[in-house]
Amino acid sequence: MIRDFPGGAVPEGEKIADFGRALFDAWGALLDGLAQTGALFLAFDEVEFADAGSLEVLGGALERRVPLFFVSATSKAPAELGATAAGEFFRARAEQLARVVLQPLPTEEMDKVLRSILPEAKVSAEASVRLVHAAKGNPLQLEETIRALLLRGKVRLQDGVWTIPPLEVAELPEDLKAAVRAVSDALPERSNSLLARAAVIGLQVDPDLL
Repeated sequence: MIRDFPGGAVPEGEKIADFGRALFDAWGALLDGLAQTGALFLAFDEVEFADAGSLEVLGGALERRVPLFFVSATSKAPAELGATAAGEFFRARAEQLARVVLQPLPTEEMDKVLRSILPEAKVSAEASVRLVHAAKGNPLQLEETIRALLLRGKVRLQDGVWTIPPLEVAELPEDLKAAVRAVSDALPERSNSLLARAAVIGLQVDPDLL
């Protein structure tokens, strides 16, 4: 969050160091103010991409003993995460933090995920088994697989009800990357071209530039 502020140049008459300090203090004051109403809960997904400034704000809040509970998620192995700003942050606070390795969801839980994605859908027994098995206990992979099938017309809305007919094994992606790629491949050429341009530009995209 910190790396994206300010959007333009540093205000006239301000030194970069002073401006950065002011931003740090402002975010810290925001957390302190929110904590006045009760304990805070913060969640960081894909923490391997977190910038050092944001983590410094969080570290400052922890040092001030702000009533704060936070969780972070990453798919990176410890060695890979260690080379990032998040890895350094975690090493410095190893005694305060706990690492939890999430195991793949069991079949019965994945069945529930499938039903939550398409509630009241008509899913053939064969399709249900193959979808859950192909996802290997990963809810995101299951979601992206269904999204790809929807874009390819394999999941259809009939009489107001979503329907998934029997599926062939070859129609299902092998892993999460393949599932995401299947969604991209199923998009119209113009949409894919737009996504490719946005990916080259970076995190902040000017619509006019696209």
